[in-house]
Amino acid sequence: EALIRAYEGRIYHIALKALGNAEDAGDATQETLLKIYRFLPDFKGQSRFSTWVYRIAVNTCYDFLRQNARRKRAQDADLAEDMPLLSRLASDRAKQPEQMLEQKLRKKALDQAIARLSPEHRMMIILRDIQGLSYARIAAITSLSEGTVKSRLSRARRALRRQLIQEGTFFDTGPSKK
Repeated sequence: EALIRAYEGRIYHIALKALGNAEDAGDATQETLLKIYRFLPDFKGQSRFSTWVYRIAVNTCYDFLRQNARRKRAQDADLAEDMPLLSRLASDRAKQPEQMLEQKLRKKALDQAIARLSPEHRMMIILRDIQGLSYARIAAITSLSEGTVKSRLSRARRALRRQLIQEGTFFDTGPSKK
């Protein structure tokens, strides 16, 4: 019970973002929790427990994506509302109705674009930009080097940006001056 209370919400959020619909996310969450319970005696403590849990969750999501690859998915799946990446777009709640509508449409377009990314790119965006995990934690979860995580995240962000610009949702403002 303690494990479920501690991790169920985080696992579900990852699964929802990775799989794009609540039903599959619920199934993946249950499958992940069963795997954690079943393989708990095998946990050797070579990484943080949460890293081990996230690795199981990510791998379970990849399994679901492979199993459901032939099934046609709706591109406008509703995704969870609270995303740190999107909160930067939505900081002022006292905006005019037109601005609020535009903001809602942009968020929907961003959610749809994330859902259309390849599973590897989507997972990088979810783990870093949505969940806020460090490069080291993502590397441990995905069994990749930090350099590989950084390069995949960079490619994922470029692919996301390219999609949004092509759709006319966001405009290319050129490289930042930082």
